[in-house]
Amino acid sequence: MLDNKYRREHVLPLYRSEANRTIEGLKFYLETLESFIETEREREISNLQKKVEHLSDDDQGEFWAWRYPIHWDDIFATHLRASFIVTLMSLAEFHLNIVAEQASKIASTPLKARDLRGSSFEKDRKLLEALAGFRRPSTDTWNPPRSSRNTKLHCPR
Repeated sequence: MLDNKYRREHVLPLYRSEANRTIEGLKFYLETLESFIETEREREISNLQKKVEHLSDDDQGEFWAWRYPIHWDDIFATHLRASFIVTLMSLAEFHLNIVAEQASKIASTPLKARDLRGSSFEKDRKLLEALAGFRRPSTDTWNPPRSSRNTKLHCPR
């Protein structure tokens, strides 16, 4: 059985470094994903561009209105990004659960996250608040100051 000092000094930092490596891997995955989406969109546009070079301006406008590859933005990008978010949240849930379990063992409490009610995140949050004094950030942490909010949508042309 591991003693609390060893858990604090060795086990938790190990999980932290593992979580950081996972985040770096996810960052690379996301950058690769975005690059793929942009490259394929541009490749398809380039192929279509060859088909409209000989058309008049009006006909080119109509051609693009019907054949612009919106599927890269509306279908593929949306689904790929959504799957990335699911992966990110699953990994966050996994790592948070490990930290909550270690905090429970360090605090030498019989209370376990599975003993609490709510979602996995909610259980781990409650456990960490009760055992380790973790607190939710204030809602101001997530909301930018009003002066920096951009109320107009900008669409570059």
